[in-house]
Amino acid sequence: MDPLAESNGSSNQATGVDHPEKEVVVDSDSSSTNDGRENENQEAIVEKEEVVEAEVPQIVPQNREEFYQHLKSLKIGSRQFLDFYGKYEEKYVCNEGLIPVVECETEEDFEEKRDHLNKIYLIKNGITRNGSGLSIPEDFNFETVKNYLNDSNDKNKKFWMINSLEQRTEKMTIRTLIKKMNTYQNQEEIWNLLSLEFSRWRSKLRDQFRLPAMVKSECMISRLENALKKKKEELAADTRKDQASLNKMKEFVDRQLREIPKYHKFVLISMAGSFTDIHVDFSGTAVYYHVVKGRKIFYVAKDTEENMNEYQKQERGEAGQWLGATLSDQWQRIVIEEGNTAILPPGYIHFVYTPMHSLVIGGNYLHANHLKTHFAQSKLDGEAVLAGRMERDNTYIGFKNSMFSYVENVFIREIKELKLQRMNNFADAQKPIAQQFYIGLKELSEVAPDETDWYTVKEQQNILKNLHSEFKSIKTRAPYGMKAGQKRKADTTGDEPSTSK
Repeated sequence: MDPLAESNGSSNQATGVDHPEKEVVVDSDSSSTNDGRENENQEAIVEKEEVVEAEVPQIVPQNREEFYQHLKSLKIGSRQFLDFYGKYEEKYVCNEGLIPVVECETEEDFEEKRDHLNKIYLIKNGITRNGSGLSIPEDFNFETVKNYLNDSNDKNKKFWMINSLEQRTEKMTIRTLIKKMNTYQNQEEIWNLLSLEFSRWRSKLRDQFRLPAMVKSECMISRLENALKKKKEELAADTRKDQASLNKMKEFVDRQLREIPKYHKFVLISMAGSFTDIHVDFSGTAVYYHVVKGRKIFYVAKDTEENMNEYQKQERGEAGQWLGATLSDQWQRIVIEEGNTAILPPGYIHFVYTPMHSLVIGGNYLHANHLKTHFAQSKLDGEAVLAGRMERDNTYIGFKNSMFSYVENVFIREIKELKLQRMNNFADAQKPIAQQFYIGLKELSEVAPDETDWYTVKEQQNILKNLHSEFKSIKTRAPYGMKAGQKRKADTTGDEPSTSK
């Protein structure tokens, strides 16, 4: 979170975890490592492996170098690692000022201050009781969570959870998890619920939950879903086409609506001591992350070229030491207190520590202003799958389909509308985004076809041709007072009257 950005460490990165794999190195705390997709064919309980950890004498570090040097001698996510890390992290993992963090009092305040998600935002009062922002039931807590999440069709639904200390996964009900949390002693078990994406199944929480306003308005998947619903209505009202063609088109739209990725709505329940190793959320998604109960601590590094090179070494198994130590001067510590909502930019490298039992709601989303990041990370994720370093379930399943459909049903339509309204300067301003779409989708179209693809290779090529032709046909009009072809002294925004008749 995931977020959600918490997700599995190293080889199992992503966001929104579905079911962790058998060999779990550390606890994946994210809605981000694979989101809400359960593999019902996987065995309910993975055999517990005996893990014997050699005792390493604990020290009292006198400086950051000693702190990281000792961490390197410990197994990541082990009892010794967590005890030592939890005791000294505040003192030694505390770089300040590396990444802009904008504090906002309310979601409305955030809407006034935000840019195109190039900063971290921390909203102090993250819930909107009246209005259109993030909203959850007022009595949603550890005691009521099982009632809010009961699927009306399956009241004993089980979810994959990780015990990071024992490196095993197990399916259990939310009721069982809460019972373990209530009887928690000496951290003998540290369980995390990672896979609960509740968009698709009926529950009280789904009925009463409302996404943050920005996610609803700017998330590419939300916009695509709205466009497909509108297209379905248009097809239902269309009397010009023959019925066979209409039925085929309706079936295709229905398929897209059924299969559209859902990574917006995760519930994370984490025991104290949970630790999520370093990762980038799948497809470089952005994250919103609201702490309902407890506290979460994020350690975030920018996606600079140097940092990403080091991260990719870790992903390929080429790093000589834990990446946390390698980037020790890059981590900025972000504390998300109870009631706070954090917004993380796309593509940032991060890891997460949970100092107390925590209940979180969050989600992952794609943003059109960060296509370069989304396509680049999706490519890295795909390479990791082919190399056997990552399971496909830990990637953004449906990314390729969604991007082609978004261009066809949202982006090209919007450009056509701008041109119809003679707002060519606005349309022209979208060219950088169109170029990123074109380059990214062209690479995706060269990937071997899959039975899950929504579009054939020929249909993908036609979408790319349409995208290219729409922008090639744009003729930017000269602003008022200038002759056609005359260069501006400085760019202005907005569509201004043309002098031509």
